[in-house]
Amino acid sequence: MFDCRCPHGALAPGKLADVIAVSDDPAANIRTLEKPSFVMLGGRRIDMSRLA
Repeated sequence: MFDCRCPHGALAPGKLADVIAVSDDPAANIRTLEKPSFVMLGGRRIDMSRLA
């Protein structure tokens, strides 16, 4: 049975999130994933400048 109290599975206050935000539709142009606007891992925003 699915436990709705789990902190994963939705973008909402109090939940953890892994998010890749992009400016265009990756279904229309997969290359848009090469330059994300920002990335969140476990609810924390990743400093993209440290990854380059």
